[in-house]
Amino acid sequence: MKQNALRKAIVSRLDKLPIDRQQQVLEFVKALMLSLPQGTPASELKIFAGTISRKNLKLMSEAIEDGMK
Repeated sequence: MKQNALRKAIVSRLDKLPIDRQQQVLEFVKALMLSLPQGTPASELKIFAGTISRKNLKLMSEAIEDGMK
């Protein structure tokens, strides 16, 4: 089923449910979303490896350490 048709089918059926059941559906969807991967995959970040100078890395490290005090 194509995405648009799927969405229409879900909404059509959702509209027929009482509000308390619609709330349950919303909570279920929220729970499903928690299981989705978060952030950017490491494979996409590899291009940035080695692009920060040692000097800047040291400055960042020091700033983090200062912030933890």
